[in-house]
Amino acid sequence: MNCKPGDLAIIVMCPRGTEHLRGKILRLTTLAAPQRQHPGFAIDTTAAWHYEGPTLRTRCGSTIEVVNDCCLRPIRADDREADDVRQPDLLEA
Repeated sequence: MNCKPGDLAIIVMCPRGTEHLRGKILRLTTLAAPQRQHPGFAIDTTAAWHYEGPTLRTRCGSTIEVVNDCCLRPIRADDREADDVRQPDLLEA
């Protein structure tokens, strides 16, 4: 699983009809009940999250109650700090 409760996460992968949501940042609240596996997806689509904020909608107007974990990447301070530590090594090489 990519995310944890309370994470800020960015939507990085979008199924057809939700492409307009790519790049949207959400605060995740609780893990949702397991979802069905989407046919044709090789990755696990059963883990999903409830989120805070305005309700997301598909292009056709359907409400999105939960967002699949596989579509999200968490935004964490410790990840940024790890990147900052590695960056000077890249510049010196």
